[in-house]
Amino acid sequence: MLRGHNDAHLADMARWAIERGCVIRFLELMPIGYIKPAFKELYLSSDDILKRLEDAFDLEPQPFKPGTS
Repeated sequence: MLRGHNDAHLADMARWAIERGCVIRFLELMPIGYIKPAFKELYLSSDDILKRLEDAFDLEPQPFKPGTS
C-alpha cells in the first residue's frame, strides 16, 4: 500500500478478496532502490493498515498455524 496512491482503496480491496475467498496480503514499503527518496511520503505501516481495516470490518484474531496462509 502506498500512502496517497492506493490507500483509499484498502477496505475495497479487502472486501473484494473476502467476497471471492481470496487471501490478500498488504506489504509494507521498504526504503530501498528507486523508492528511497519518496519513502517517508509513501510509507504506510502494517499498524496503519490494520487500524484502517479495523475501522471498516469486525476483525477477530485467528490462531497462527506455521506453514499456512
